Amino acid sequence: MSPDSIQVFDIRKEMVKALLRNTIETYPPEWRLIQEPLQNAIDSYLDDSGKPIDMKGEPQMVTLELYVGSNLVKIKDNGRGVPVDRYGDFLLLGGGTKGSIPDAEIKKLLKGSQGVGIKSSVFTSEYFKIDTVNGMTKWQLELPNFSNYTDPSFKGVVGKPLVEQTQDHTGTEITIRLSGYSVWDFITERIDDFFKTVEIDNLKIDEDGKIDTEDNRPMSPLDPMKILMRYFKKESYAGCVSRVLDLSDKLDEVRFQLKVICDFPIDKQDAYDISGIRPFKSGKTYQEDGRVEYLNYAEIINQLPPKQRPRIISDYKTLLEMGTKYNTPTIFYQVLKKSDIELLIGQVRKRKSTDPPSPEPNILIASPEKLQKHKKVLGKVNGAILFIAPRAFLRNPLAHRSTVCLSVNGLPTDITLDITGAELGYLPATHLVLDVQETLGYGKRNLPPRSKGAYNNLGKDLWRNLHKLAKSIVSEEGDQDLSVVGKLFKKPQEKSKVFPRGQPERRICMDYLGRITPPEMEEDLIASYFHMVGRGELKKYKWIRLNDNTVYDALAYSPDLPESDEAEEKMLTVEFKFSLEELCKSDEERKQRFEDIHLAIVWKVGDNENLPADYELLPKEADTGFMEYLPDVNYRVKHVRRSVQIICLEDIYNEILEREKK
Repeated sequence: MSPDSIQVFDIRKEMVKALLRNTIETYPPEWRLIQEPLQNAIDSYLDDSGKPIDMKGEPQMVTLELYVGSNLVKIKDNGRGVPVDRYGDFLLLGGGTKGSIPDAEIKKLLKGSQGVGIKSSVFTSEYFKIDTVNGMTKWQLELPNFSNYTDPSFKGVVGKPLVEQTQDHTGTEITIRLSGYSVWDFITERIDDFFKTVEIDNLKIDEDGKIDTEDNRPMSPLDPMKILMRYFKKESYAGCVSRVLDLSDKLDEVRFQLKVICDFPIDKQDAYDISGIRPFKSGKTYQEDGRVEYLNYAEIINQLPPKQRPRIISDYKTLLEMGTKYNTPTIFYQVLKKSDIELLIGQVRKRKSTDPPSPEPNILIASPEKLQKHKKVLGKVNGAILFIAPRAFLRNPLAHRSTVCLSVNGLPTDITLDITGAELGYLPATHLVLDVQETLGYGKRNLPPRSKGAYNNLGKDLWRNLHKLAKSIVSEEGDQDLSVVGKLFKKPQEKSKVFPRGQPERRICMDYLGRITPPEMEEDLIASYFHMVGRGELKKYKWIRLNDNTVYDALAYSPDLPESDEAEEKMLTVEFKFSLEELCKSDEERKQRFEDIHLAIVWKVGDNENLPADYELLPKEADTGFMEYLPDVNYRVKHVRRSVQIICLEDIYNEILEREKK
């Protein structure tokens, strides 16, 4: 029997408040507002034993409604509903509908945190309401102003819900109005993230709110609903990786419907306009339909017009063994099984006369040592989604930021793997979602440090072959006309100068730059830089990533000094640009200012005539007034009183070329 009422602070008031505070701090507002109840809605199609519920012929449907004016969020499902004797699970820490499930494997499918998360929604809401039908029983619970739980006057007494008998279909509707965070905040944050991903902030938006591309071709305002749907397919419970990997035979397809209801008066229209985005109109409802499944890259690509559609390659083994490079727009997409992961940590070697005959010049073989090294971790790996594309294609048609990250039990997370090694310039072209059977820590986005370290080590060994795949797709892009794929593509670079076979320049270029052509874009420059460091031609610095928005543009370097406060003070911020001209223009346009950079690494410097006015290039040997040069620096660029030290790789490579030819 359920109690007639619940006293939230029945144990110890201050202890419960502290627990609530700690819980809330681990759940960001977008999670409390949407993700947590969305997770519960998707989980509602399994019963307490983990078996699919009988839908009686109806499709499984989750609907998310965002009310812009009244600042409400509604999440609806037609799942099993919540039994009335479990109404306390929304209020008392330590409860949860998943705690009663005995099967450990089923618990992995039910991805919640034993009911902890929904309390973070309840206790930060100005208004929280649940309407649910379970069996033949219908009940409702309304909780106003529970965000005031820290106020001394807050009693926290909740009476038992009134129960009605009903013939309605089972299901649940949750209504939330979060305190201090609005529906419009959520929408604008998702659009801001999208703009950062596709770098629209670097493009011109005219007075009518239309976007002008770099070649001055106007674009229509972007569709905010498609931007929001992409977010849910990549970064929420609507993006279920298990379905793409075909791991779950217990869950049928769940349809996902997204609605934005513009219930604001027409005189407030201007408050809900965003430059570059198709405006939301007062009184309108906008809708996008999909299914609960991680973003399907092949599906998106095949929806492009034929002339804008790149070639899709989906065989990593052949690509690694053939070493093929493509001179037409090409992307790589493949769903990897556990056996593929085991093979990808192996090695590629040239075929020997004793190997079986094959047209491929190389052979990808498993590594018993690495299989043993990662035995425990590989036991938890389900599979992966691997997508590789030129950076421009990732950013524009797909609006996707490259990451190498973990999915935990089918849930996309922002837990990134720390990848190190050669040719990191191709990391921005790679998106890997490695799905593992793991237990998430408190707050949805944490892993035990030991587990995270083990997955990082697996990621490092995977990168030995993943960067070769990326290099085949991304490198040697001079011959590719990427401008046909999407309106936001950058103009193609000049065609590559490929050194013919047998010429010493080809061998030297491969040995010291890791390529058969000189770098032609930023990714190639960075890859060649790390290759030269690995060869011992350049000083090796310690480095870390500064943020997750860019993979390589912001690196922090520290010279090889003993661990001390002094070493920490010498941390250097580094900027990569293909040419010095691009670096100076970036400073001139206030995108990346000289005062924010300690060191810049470029391929070519040109001469002073190519630089903007008042920028001066100073070779190191002629710059007698500047004494504190860093290792391998060969130039300094100056603008008034500000300057940046420059490592020009082309000059260093030319010296190597002359040395090797002798």
